[in-house]
Amino acid sequence: MCKRLFLLTSFVLMLGSVSNAANIQWTDLGADHLWSTPANWDLGRVPTLADDVRIDVPAAAAPNGPVIHDGIAAEAHGVFTEAPGEPTLTMTGGSLVVADWIWWGDGANSFATWTMSGGTVDVTNEFELGWGGGAGTLIMTGGTINTGEAVIPTGSGAFGHLFLNGGTYNVTKPGGLKVNERGLIDITAGTLVLEGDETAKVNDLVTAGRVTAYGGSGQLKVDYGQSNPGKTTLTAVERVVVLSEDF
Repeated sequence: MCKRLFLLTSFVLMLGSVSNAANIQWTDLGADHLWSTPANWDLGRVPTLADDVRIDVPAAAAPNGPVIHDGIAAEAHGVFTEAPGEPTLTMTGGSLVVADWIWWGDGANSFATWTMSGGTVDVTNEFELGWGGGAGTLIMTGGTINTGEAVIPTGSGAFGHLFLNGGTYNVTKPGGLKVNERGLIDITAGTLVLEGDETAKVNDLVTAGRVTAYGGSGQLKVDYGQSNPGKTTLTAVERVVVLSEDF
């Protein structure tokens, strides 16, 4: 709903694509790659909660994409990628507060990668991995993400991948997890927490091969209300072969 409204508004007011709606864009023209450096943005200032933030190539191609580390308190109204290419964002600490949405891999042949080893991300509404022929990949080895919805990908996305190799990913709205046939969540040392009793949905996704553990070689542990009251929690264990027996 939010995305359709955003696109309609862009078309009616500007007769252009979603790119025209972005009001601040990553340039990497500063002396570092830090989100907090005003010179790294086309408006010469750091984004605020009122800004839709566009992160695209060539400026955001590895290793020049935005970096958020300890001490940085980043903000945005929305965050998206659109141009063909492989933009990146790296988060090792600090925080990112997004008032509405993240559309990661949001355009034809936009294959965006987000790596996170620390810090906290708070998204009020959806965190989408892949839309409109694009694809989003999120690799977590640490940190915490709290988002209303996790969409992996939308129906028009090329694919969406979430690799939970550490950290915690919280989906805070009931029914907020959506993984379609081109989506994948693989859990190793990380934790996925869903609002409410989502065990039936999770079991269906596991059967469909859309949620896996250790690339399919491990085993998922799913509980409702035990690890987190009122929530469904997913973790994974790695299978160990001892004396040729599979345990």
